[in-house]
Amino acid sequence: MKKSYNIPFLQGYKDSSDQDFVDNVGLPQELAFTPEMNLWMTYSMYSQNQKANDPNTEELLFEQFERMRMIIPSKMWEDMGFNRGDGKWMYNDELLAACKHIYEMYK
Repeated sequence: MKKSYNIPFLQGYKDSSDQDFVDNVGLPQELAFTPEMNLWMTYSMYSQNQKANDPNTEELLFEQFERMRMIIPSKMWEDMGFNRGDGKWMYNDELLAACKHIYEMYK
């Protein structure tokens, strides 16, 4: 069985598999069962909010970044190459750039 990396699964909701996000949300199959799926999902929601002209787009994005930092284990950030080496995660602008990069690679 493949390991799921989606945020609800990491929070203990074991009935939420990565494949569910492929089937129901449109996550590219190549990203299922990889930690990078959370970056793609974050940018996908961010771009949808931008297109909808949601005035809270930036605030929602930064709230999601904080949730990601709390929920995604340090080891996963390191495995993705996103730990800055000083024990801290990337700054918001760096994280946004990483999310956009993954999204563009797999859209």
